Formats: sequence, structure tokens, C-alpha cells
Amino acid sequence: MNLNNYWYYYRKGFPKELCNEIIKYALGKKKKEATTADIKTKEQLENQKIVIRDSKIIWLNEEWIYDSMRPFINCANEKSGWNFDVDRIEELQFTIYNELDFYNWHVDQNTTPYKDGYLKGKTRKISMSVLLNDPSDFEGGELQFDLRNSSQGDPVLHTIDLNVQGSLVVFPSFLWHRVKPVKKGVRYSLVCWSVGKAFK
Repeated sequence: MNLNNYWYYYRKGFPKELCNEIIKYALGKKKKEATTADIKTKEQLENQKIVIRDSKIIWLNEEWIYDSMRPFINCANEKSGWNFDVDRIEELQFTIYNELDFYNWHVDQNTTPYKDGYLKGKTRKISMSVLLNDPSDFEGGELQFDLRNSSQGDPVLHTIDLNVQGSLVVFPSFLWHRVKPVKKGVRYSLVCWSVGKAFK
């Protein structure tokens, strides 16, 4: 799919107070190993030939957090010109990247729509990532996109400069992206996926 805009960036997104409130709330809940759609257990994660990700996550579904995210998604969807048909947001993922943690190249969209549950028939269309803590708390952990037109071409890398606490980026879920290893400190992010009926 050709796009005029690959992402929509908000340098001043979430207020600092909201970011700190989300961090405090999330850290009071139980952490788990981060997995991917095809890898559900720590054993599968350890047995894969290429490590896709290494981080801890906490699932959140509080309405007050959803309410903070929806306006950014809706605005980006309209102003970017995507106008994707979306109707709900999946469970929210609070991610903890400790030193050396990372998330290798991936796309958020699955190859087929969800087959059961409350998301049956829907697919991820819009992703959003919020930097929750101050960038001075860590080094590394850059969010990058690869916009090459084919798997054989040279990488066309773009780094999103989430350089302010609360800055965020909204992008189509089919874009290749990664979080580079954190070199020092801890990086906290909040990620969500807005879904709708499968593309036609």
C-alpha cells in the first residue's frame, strides 16, 4: 500500500503527569515475558533461531488510559490521510526495556484477521507508541522504521525521535519497525493497536 504519510508524530503528546501515573499504576501489576503472535511461551522464545524480542510487558485495559489514546489515533488517522476503518483498541501493552533489551524487526499486523474472541474478523490497522519516561533515564532504545520497497533492497531507515517524555508516534500496523537495544537505564513505553474489519 502506497502512503503519503508513513507516521504521525506528536512531540508533545501525553502530559508528564499522565505518563508518571501510568508508570506507577503499571509497575504495581504483575510482569510477564514479552512474546509475539507465533511465540507464546518463554521456552518457544528461547528455542527460536532468531531472537525477535527481549523485554517485559504488563497488559492494561483501564478506560482512563484508553480515553487518553483515542484522540491521538483518530487525529492521526484523519490528518495523515489514511482514513482506515477502525472501531476499537486492543488491550494496552506497557513495555519495560531494561539494559540490553530490544524488539527486533517486525510488523504489528498479523497475516490473517483474528479467528475468535472479541476481535474475531478484525485486523490491526493502526499502531501507537508512547515514550512514558524521561529520555535522560536511558540510552539507546531508538524506534526505527524500514521503508524499503522490497526485501532485496537496501534498508531505508528512519529513526523516530521520541526525545520528550510523553512524545508519541502513530503509524500503520503493517510498517516494519524495531526498538534498538537499550544501552543503559530503563525505557518504559505504552503501545496499542487500533483494529477494524480486514482490508478489502
